Amino acid sequence: MKYLPNFIALFFTIALFSQSWTESIAISGGIPPVNNLNGTNSLQGLVGNEYEWSKISGMLAQFDDIDLEKRNIKGSIYLFETWDNKGEIFVGQKKYVINNINFHLEKEAFMSQIGKDSTLIYEKNKFNKVLVNGRIFKYLDVPNDNITKAHEIIYEGKNLSLFKSFSATFIERSKNPMVNRPETVIKQKSKYYIIKNKQLVRFKPKKRNMKDLLDKDKFKDLKLYLKQYNLSFRKDEDLKIIFKYCDNL
Repeated sequence: MKYLPNFIALFFTIALFSQSWTESIAISGGIPPVNNLNGTNSLQGLVGNEYEWSKISGMLAQFDDIDLEKRNIKGSIYLFETWDNKGEIFVGQKKYVINNINFHLEKEAFMSQIGKDSTLIYEKNKFNKVLVNGRIFKYLDVPNDNITKAHEIIYEGKNLSLFKSFSATFIERSKNPMVNRPETVIKQKSKYYIIKNKQLVRFKPKKRNMKDLLDKDKFKDLKLYLKQYNLSFRKDEDLKIIFKYCDNL
């Protein structure tokens, strides 16, 4: 049980449940899908302790995609297509494994699905970073927008780093048959950022924009490297290779 205090701190929230732990669990359809909660792969040590679970659970929310479907809105408000994703939440030097996890684009929050119509929200200020299917995410301040957003780390190096944020936009349906948009649709969007003067700055990954990050000779080397290995600025896996190469020039 030595890991329990840290995990409680991870999910503690000032939000209060309107119902008891027993009612919350009954409504949601089961306990959160978390491993290593009590230092093992078992949750038995917490069964029946509603006061501890109320702290760990953080906040229960309605499963938004169900509500959107009822309103005939197509698409998903979540980053990943399914909930069948391996998550790893890092708190200091400790790691907690989550059996299912997703990211809510509008709430800027990582969540686990509980039952068929509820989600558990993880508080962003309680952990260092999150891995989802091997992809690394952490929250960073965006000074120009005066907000803190989750960013995927595409590449993080000693001189150059590239981060990617995600959002959702609602495209309203049109009654005009010529537009061919009979339903409201959710579209996912993304933006890239670099660190400049110790702050996040918007960056559009294009070859010509790399001139701003490299001197003349290094930019020439990059052009040869791109051609040699047929790398694209439209693919995150290629961007990781490109930025790593530039970081080591």
